[in-house]
Amino acid sequence: MGSPARHTLRGEFRRIDPAAARILPVEGGPRVLLAMPGRLSASAQSQLEAPGVEVQVGTRVTAIDAQGIEVEAGSGVSAQRIAT
Repeated sequence: MGSPARHTLRGEFRRIDPAAARILPVEGGPRVLLAMPGRLSASAQSQLEAPGVEVQVGTRVTAIDAQGIEVEAGSGVSAQRIAT
């Protein structure tokens, strides 16, 4: 199966090269779909990661600007810049 970015971006965003795109959902909690039972959360994360989505849990977005975002994983960890 191809990257979800390649599948979605091709028709919707003609100026973006789908081969160079990354999908990086950021979740502040310890797992995705925190309100759901653990097994459903684990299944959802596995399904997202299978085609290449890079799920980041336990991570907060601390800044957003036109060039990207800054994220912080846990307390005391220095922020990481992700270009967008």
